[in-house]
Amino acid sequence: MTTIPFNLGIKIASLRYEKFDLNPYHFVGITYSKCSKKEKTYKVIASCGSCQLDMNSETGCALAIQCGGKKYWVDGTEIADHGDEHAADGFCEATRKAEVKGTFEGNRFIATSFTLISDKKKKAKN
Repeated sequence: MTTIPFNLGIKIASLRYEKFDLNPYHFVGITYSKCSKKEKTYKVIASCGSCQLDMNSETGCALAIQCGGKKYWVDGTEIADHGDEHAADGFCEATRKAEVKGTFEGNRFIATSFTLISDKKKKAKN
């Protein structure tokens, strides 16, 4: 932790800047800026944003997720990276469950990991 002293003509102890602060906002002088949030893992619905999630796209079919009732375009992986998007179980024809890791930035999800969850049910052993 670094303590930065300052004087505005009134008695103020100091401004503290912590390098690994968990707060998404940190102070710089009198202004503040938003830092990107820590990467987390989420279970989401994944599909083509245009074909299945009713999102407007200028470029056509693109990978998107739905998390917490909100929809986000995905950066870091492409729709074609996960098989034929127009196959029966492809993203343009169906929604799929996925486990993703990354951060949210506006209406985009920046993925560092994207794994589809199998829809096959396990048989119970007797």
